[in-house]
Amino acid sequence: MKRFINISFFIFISFYFNSCSKKTKTKSFYLKKLFSNKELLTFISKTNNKLQFWEVSRNDNGIIITKRRNSKNEFIDETIEKITEKGSNLISYKFIESSREFPFEIEFFPKRKELIKWDLAKSSIYTGEYINNGIIFQVKRKRQFLKKEKQILIFKDSFESKPIKGQLSNKKEELYKTTFSQISYFEKNKGLVKYQKNYPNGKSEIFELQKTKQ
Repeated sequence: MKRFINISFFIFISFYFNSCSKKTKTKSFYLKKLFSNKELLTFISKTNNKLQFWEVSRNDNGIIITKRRNSKNEFIDETIEKITEKGSNLISYKFIESSREFPFEIEFFPKRKELIKWDLAKSSIYTGEYINNGIIFQVKRKRQFLKKEKQILIFKDSFESKPIKGQLSNKKEELYKTTFSQISYFEKNKGLVKYQKNYPNGKSEIFELQKTKQ
């Protein structure tokens, strides 16, 4: 049974002021300029019109918490990150395993923690592990800058989740392995406004930011 991790990216709406230095120009795209301590963002799938509600909160120490729920108010995931001088680092992540009859929460344990680097010439990578049904999975996400279009920075994210070697047969390892890519669009002073997930079977799904409630 394949497991698709909703690590998203979440991870990507934030609230901070930007400066005029060269290093922080990327920050002005990743982070929202005008913010309150808590906001509710609505994303809609252009594929099936399903909604996602993102509750984003921040504190004065640069900690940003993003909680996502679906249109039924069911928990999807929670991401905690910290803004630094060089980018943003993942602090913790937890998500719902919903492929079974009774969904349950899983905690992801990060090792390498780079969500994004302000230096666009450098890739950002986060890695870590989680346990599902007694199987330990390794996760890796790599983010690379693709291009700038007017007031939007576009990145490609590559995701992979697979069981640690030695737990399953080679055939079962492939069965449990999950890969997909994501194209993320960050608009200046607004943060994430659109993302497109592309799956190995050729299917894709696009989510766009609809409105903000304060």
